[in-house]
Amino acid sequence: MRTVTVPFTKTDFARLPEGFPAQLVRGMLVKDAPPTPIHQDVVLEIAARARESLGRGHVFIGPFDVVIDDWSVFQPDVAIYRDAPLPRTGEPRVDTRPDVVVEVLSPRTRTRDGGVKRRLYLEHGVLEVWLVDIEERSITVHAPGETTVFRGGDAARSTAIPGFALVPAAVFGFPTA
Repeated sequence: MRTVTVPFTKTDFARLPEGFPAQLVRGMLVKDAPPTPIHQDVVLEIAARARESLGRGHVFIGPFDVVIDDWSVFQPDVAIYRDAPLPRTGEPRVDTRPDVVVEVLSPRTRTRDGGVKRRLYLEHGVLEVWLVDIEERSITVHAPGETTVFRGGDAARSTAIPGFALVPAAVFGFPTA
């Protein structure tokens, strides 16, 4: 067995078995607990609406590797591509960054998703980062130099993906506790 010490690299990460429940954040291998049923319901709703707008091959749900740099490989809840990416021949992963990533916030991941991951996504070419907050029933869209919060029936519309929009009231179509 090979022991890998910090910092872990994208090359080390690629050697992990398929489906390994972790992501690489600034050289640290981070393993999160499985998502809740409500989290998964929201992810599937978002992915279904994105796929309605774009069709097959443009929308991927986590775990799905998005290589940021040599030290960070993230697994957003939803990765959306304007142009359908094709993996290079023989490669198991897509090597292009999505145009839009969606992270559904949870108490355990809120700080990381809204902080370091959001910043690195934008610094490395992702055009929009959508943070979906189940507790607040809001969608916050981050683009370079711009942040907008949407609630209720106020549709969040992507400027990176024409035609893609989410209405928070529809995304959070489950009853409050």
